[in-house]
Order: sequence, then structure tokens, then C-alpha cells
Amino acid sequence: MAKRNSATKRKKAEQGNKPFDKPSIDDRDAVLIRLCCSIGADYAAFNGAFQVDPDGNNTHAEKIAYPCLRRAQRNCRKAAEIRAITVFGLFAKARAAEAAMKDDQDSSLEESTEALVNSLLADTARIAEEFAAKEWEAIRSERQAEIHRAAIENAAGYVQHVAKRAAS
Repeated sequence: MAKRNSATKRKKAEQGNKPFDKPSIDDRDAVLIRLCCSIGADYAAFNGAFQVDPDGNNTHAEKIAYPCLRRAQRNCRKAAEIRAITVFGLFAKARAAEAAMKDDQDSSLEESTEALVNSLLADTARIAEEFAAKEWEAIRSERQAEIHRAAIENAAGYVQHVAKRAAS
């Protein structure tokens, strides 16, 4: 009896060896966005375990919740090291920082949360600076184009004036 190929093997065989496409512009922050989603999910799992635990001493929740908290804090440190490139990455980092800050309800922030918030502030300032530089360049280019058009018009007017004087 012949061995049957699975659906995934058939699909791969049909696709052949296609080259991988370059990530689109929106995918430049894909790693950061997935990491930030994981941070939010881990903090939600940490808090959810305590909300569901039926007894008052949280012994069942601690076994499940604290690994989620440690993973979320570790991912906060990782996300703090990754620079947001697009506004989407910046937004994801802001949401992850919000989730981390909701968990840190006491007066001092955890080291991982503080690192993420500082990274968010630095990325925000950098992206705003880049945006302002692009806007300024566009304004400057537009002004230079206006000056160039005015110079061409003045030169054309001068050429017509000289042509009229030469004709008379």
C-alpha cells in the first residue's frame, strides 16, 4: 500500500521553492509588535490567574501566575532593547508599557517596566524628531521650488524685455 502524503507536504510541493518576499514597510516592527503582544498577554494571564483562584490564599494561582510574570518582565527588558521603527511599533510598545504599569500598582516601578517606559520615551522623541525633520525638509524644498519658479519667471520677463528693446 502506498504511503499517503499529508496536506502540508502536498501544499509545500505545489508551492515549490519560491523565494521569500521582503517584509513590507509595516512588517519592520513585526518582532517588536509580537513581543509587546506577548507582554500584554502574560500580564493578563498573571492577573487572571488570581481572579479565578477559588480559595483566598492564592496557592493555586501562584504556581501558574508567577512564571507568566517573569516571562512578561523578561520580555519587557527585550522590548526595551528594540527600537521602534514605525508608528505601529511605537503604539505596540506604548500598550505594553501600559499593561506593565497597570501591574506595578505600588509607588515604584519594576526595573523591567522602567526600562520599557524609558525606551518608549526615547523612541517617541526619535520618531517625532525624524518626522519634524522630514516636514522641515518638505517645507524647505517647497520654498526652494517657489524661489526657483519666481527666478524663471523673472528671467523670462527680462528676456522678453530685452527682446522688445532689441526689436525697437
